[in-house]
Amino acid sequence: MKTQIQLDINNLLEEMTRMQTQIAIASILHKLLQQRHLDIEEVSPHLRLRADLGFESLDIVNLVVAIEEKFQQKLCFAQLLMKDGQYVDDLNVEQLVTFVVSKLHHSN
Repeated sequence: MKTQIQLDINNLLEEMTRMQTQIAIASILHKLLQQRHLDIEEVSPHLRLRADLGFESLDIVNLVVAIEEKFQQKLCFAQLLMKDGQYVDDLNVEQLVTFVVSKLHHSN
């Protein structure tokens, strides 16, 4: 049986993982945008990859590869990018972070 302290520590560790993941993904997005000669001041959770950043399919692939390289594991992004056999129209940064955190959490 877990004590309250153990639960608090686990929650804190999950929150730290989430923050680290947000920072890592923001950094990757900034690098990809710089390669396209675009710059944004802040990567907000609601920023959409296609609608706000103009990402195309190749940009999404580059983003997925960069994230998997950063975390040194395959994260099965097809689960995020496809719903009912169709590609999703768009994703925001929060959805991306939540997906990556869940995959990292379940791999431990």
